[in-house]
Amino acid sequence: MKKLCDAGIPVGVMVAPIIPGLNDTQVPDILKRAAEAGATSAGYMALRLPKNVAPVFIDRIRAALPDRAPRIEARIRDMRDGALNKSAFGDRMRGEGPYWQNITALFRIAAEKHGINIVRRATAETGESDSKSPLHPIVTSLPLFPDVAAMRPRHDPRQLRFDFTE
Repeated sequence: MKKLCDAGIPVGVMVAPIIPGLNDTQVPDILKRAAEAGATSAGYMALRLPKNVAPVFIDRIRAALPDRAPRIEARIRDMRDGALNKSAFGDRMRGEGPYWQNITALFRIAAEKHGINIVRRATAETGESDSKSPLHPIVTSLPLFPDVAAMRPRHDPRQLRFDFTE
């Protein structure tokens, strides 16, 4: 990440999956280290446990961390209205409830402290953010194969544009 940043390429970090009760306390350190390596943006997602994955995850967490497993499972259920997963589009990547709100606040505070912009996706239907919070700007990624003739330099430090027409 540092080498990319030093070469002038904008870098960011995705903190995912955030597993409540297991790795959520590591968020500030991850964002601090990412900022030190030059990251200017970050995103995050809650743990997803689709039908076939949930029992495997719970069994493995119980085997690896028997003393912490009940609390981890309870935190996951707390952010999913008592279930291990929410499959509805837009809900499956984020949590709900007080504990998830604390994780979100922790992420925001740490990101702000280290000068990192929080990235969120725009929905295909509206172009509006799928986040329930109006606090963060929508950041879109560059197209993989842009129309070369239409490319013009821009002065946005978060995006690189090249003009190949000259």
